[in-house]
Amino acid sequence: MRSQVHELIHVSVQPNDLGTIICRHCNSIIDTLPTNGVKIKYMVCDRESCRKQEGSASV
Repeated sequence: MRSQVHELIHVSVQPNDLGTIICRHCNSIIDTLPTNGVKIKYMVCDRESCRKQEGSASV
């Protein structure tokens, strides 16, 4: 009986996507990540205008 309960818990418990990846230029949500707590990561999305801003910032 105990193993059946553990199997049910294991199947029904899914990791939460509490992490969010946001574009640093347009603030759009790029993706989510399964994390243990709320986390925000900044990257650059695939929009051409954002890529250009990223390229000009490194000059």
